Amino acid sequence: MDTEGQGRGSRRQPDGCYVFGQARKARRPALAIEVIWTSGSINKLEIYRKLGVREVWIWRRGELAVCVLRGETYEQVTESRVLPGIDLPQLVSLLDQPTASAAIRAYRELLRK
Repeated sequence: MDTEGQGRGSRRQPDGCYVFGQARKARRPALAIEVIWTSGSINKLEIYRKLGVREVWIWRRGELAVCVLRGETYEQVTESRVLPGIDLPQLVSLLDQPTASAAIRAYRELLRK
């Protein structure tokens, strides 16, 4: 999913964007994930709101914020609405793994228990 930069003519892409269910029927992603490394001036939530993305996860400074679109604004919540039942604190605890594949293996192992 590309998003237009605000007034700069540039294109922005989320760090991760996911559709659940039948992708052909989806008009927009249900979940976007952003990893914030710097303090930028772009209001990404406003871009996602205009696109109708139901949920945005923002990883910044070792913390995960889950924002759910309610009406015309995002509200920060403690549990995912698009992935109900996912243990977010458990997921966050795995993010310091040395590689993505190591984090995936560790998460799969936790799910088997």
